[in-house]
Amino acid sequence: MTFLNPAILLGLLAASVPIIIHLFNRRKLEIVEFSTLKFLKELQKTKIKRIKLKQIILLILRVLIIVFLVFAFARPAIKSINSSYGSSSSKSTGVLILDDSPSMAIIEGRGSKFSKAKHLMKSIMNFYQDGDDIIIYYASEPDRNYKFNTPEQAINFFSKKSVSEKPANLLECLKKASDILKRSSNINKEIFLLSDLQKDNLNSVDSISAYFNSEGINFYITDFENSQKVNYSLNSISINNRIFELNKEISINVAAKGNTGDRVLSLFINKSRAAQKRIEFENGNRISEDFTVTLKETGLLQIHASLEEDDFDYDNSFYEAISIPEIINVGLIYNDIEEITFIKSALEVEEGKSIKTTTI
Repeated sequence: MTFLNPAILLGLLAASVPIIIHLFNRRKLEIVEFSTLKFLKELQKTKIKRIKLKQIILLILRVLIIVFLVFAFARPAIKSINSSYGSSSSKSTGVLILDDSPSMAIIEGRGSKFSKAKHLMKSIMNFYQDGDDIIIYYASEPDRNYKFNTPEQAINFFSKKSVSEKPANLLECLKKASDILKRSSNINKEIFLLSDLQKDNLNSVDSISAYFNSEGINFYITDFENSQKVNYSLNSISINNRIFELNKEISINVAAKGNTGDRVLSLFINKSRAAQKRIEFENGNRISEDFTVTLKETGLLQIHASLEEDDFDYDNSFYEAISIPEIINVGLIYNDIEEITFIKSALEVEEGKSIKTTTI
């Protein structure tokens, strides 16, 4: 036999209380005999036997009540005799909710919050054994869960997980976890929530914890609390030009936001650095910077703006794309040739380079 809560067995010490009280009540008192009472001795002997019997029965009942209460809270479980079952008949169902939202990518100390959360999940797996029900939810996809029957399978699965770009929906995950545990017939029912508990995700942790406790579900929260971190982010890239030509300059505007301080902002075109500036941030205000670059390639060009690394790299880059034609086709439609004389002359300067004119 095993006990699910062996620490409660210390309560068996309380079973000695009725015995101690009984012994105190049995203290031998000084007997003073009176001649007038001697005739009652025979009656006393018979009565006292009955009283002692009642006291012993009451003592046994009191001790048993305490012992049974302690055993009830210790939750005894009998191991299966049939070896084909392989493990204790008291199975567990554990639901682990891993917050994989972008905020978990923030670097703290030697690693991100997300890597620390996964490391903690590996430690939690030590409390489960083969045959237990292990269900994993990722906070970014509350409508989907992953079920495993061995800790090793679960570890191999979530070890490969990376941070998602989707926001977390912790409340919906908790609702789904609650439904699963209510349907479970296993004795142990547990929920582990590993998150940084962003305000937009979960507001009433205390009430949620109280609800699960009332349902007989053990609820554990690991809060990877947000501390003040250095973060700079890029918000947009906009191209100020409308016509793009090879070997011509274009103007690119980059908007950014961040803590007070300075950061290097780089602009890349097709992965080649085209420009770089050191920009100043102040009090989290939004700023914008203009870059002027010369287009040296034709075709589809990827424009990539990037800030140097900080504690949260997920918002340090922004992308845009433009298409540069090898030849710009220009059609001149006229009724009278004199109407297009000046325009045609101007275009002929670039004729054969990047502009091809057609008159109709």
